[in-house]
Amino acid sequence: MYQLFSAENSIFSGKVRAYLRFKHDQGDLGPGYEDILVTPELIEGLLVGRSGSPALPQLETHDGVWLQDSSEIIDHCERVHSRVAVVPDAATRPRQRLAAYLIELLAAFTDFVYQSDAAIHYSIASVCALFYPAASALFLYCLPAFRTAAEEAATGTWDI
Repeated sequence: MYQLFSAENSIFSGKVRAYLRFKHDQGDLGPGYEDILVTPELIEGLLVGRSGSPALPQLETHDGVWLQDSSEIIDHCERVHSRVAVVPDAATRPRQRLAAYLIELLAAFTDFVYQSDAAIHYSIASVCALFYPAASALFLYCLPAFRTAAEEAATGTWDI
C-alpha cells in the first residue's frame, strides 16, 4: 500500500491526492493508498530521516522507495500502473505528452502565485519579482499599466 504524506492545504499535495484518488477509483492503483496528514513532529522525526527533505508531498511505495515531488510521484505511478493512463504515452503521443507537461507547469506556477498571495499576503507583482526579476522588471517598469499596478502594490493601495 502506498503511503502519501501530505498537508491538507498544500496545492501540490492536493494534486497528488486527486491523482491517486482517480487511479484508485479506476481500479488501477494496485495496493491502494493511505493519505497521512503530517505534523511538524512527523516531518522532523520520519520524513527528513527517510527522504532527506521536509518538502511535501512525499510518497512511500509498497516496496519502501521514497518519492518527493508531485510530478515525480505521478510519473512513478504512471510507469507502474499504466492500465488507465493520465499522462499520454511518449512513444505513441509525444506532442500530447509535451502539452500535458506544459499545462502542468503552467498550472503549478499559476496556483503557486495565487496561493502565495492568499497565504502570505504577497501581491502578484511581489511574487513575480521574487522569482523572475528580469522578466518582472520588463513588465513592471516598462509597461505603464504594470508599473501603475506595481506602484499601487508597493504602497499598499492595491489589493488583489
